[in-house]
Amino acid sequence: MELSKYKAVGFLLVISLLLMGAKCQPLKGSPPKDNHEYWYKAGSTEIERREASLECGFKASQYDYASHDYNVNDVNSFKCMQKAGFVDGGEPEYDPCKTVKRYRETVLLCSKPLSAAPDRSVERRLDHVACRRYAGSPACQPHWKKNGVVLSPLASKRANLECSFYDYKQWDSAENITDIIKGYNCMFKAGFEVDGAPNYHPCNFGDRKRTLPICSLPLSDAAEPSIERRLNHRFCYELHPEDKEACQP
Repeated sequence: MELSKYKAVGFLLVISLLLMGAKCQPLKGSPPKDNHEYWYKAGSTEIERREASLECGFKASQYDYASHDYNVNDVNSFKCMQKAGFVDGGEPEYDPCKTVKRYRETVLLCSKPLSAAPDRSVERRLDHVACRRYAGSPACQPHWKKNGVVLSPLASKRANLECSFYDYKQWDSAENITDIIKGYNCMFKAGFEVDGAPNYHPCNFGDRKRTLPICSLPLSDAAEPSIERRLNHRFCYELHPEDKEACQP
């Protein structure tokens, strides 16, 4: 008798839970957009819009601002994109200085012409927090130049892989940072420079010169480019084996 009573209670409990679950509906709506998704420029690709967004200082997500500098950063980045020829695809006439009172009252750039807005910066993109976390992202790659000639995307990718020690994990440790700097040093030693930022070096960011031993080594100690390194790179054998042009001999 007691066993039947427990079975009945258990059965009713299961039915109640199922009915409660049936009433639970997933949250509707789209996930928040990254900032580059709001902008448009004729002929631009998604990667180019991502690059511009990072070069203008936008955070990786619209919710990733530091509250103390939110107003200034938001307006500076917005005006930088406008100055670079991009328009807000959703609201082409939107202007934060005209729409948001606290911006007009606290942000100096709101009282100046568009020409006073910051310019895009390759250094700002390469040192961006998003690119420090995800250094393998296509929007976080430098465009390389040698002897005054900018390399094609394919030539740049092949050269970069021949110097790359980075295995496309998150840039969240001194070991990963060191591996990335090894790659830059290899490229610099081979005569390459970053297009748009000829003096760029990742060791110049923050306190790396003081805290990372690799930043005190002479460039002569850097590795040489290696075709074997490219062909055996994780990018080719695991992540993107379909990229035949970059991964073939």
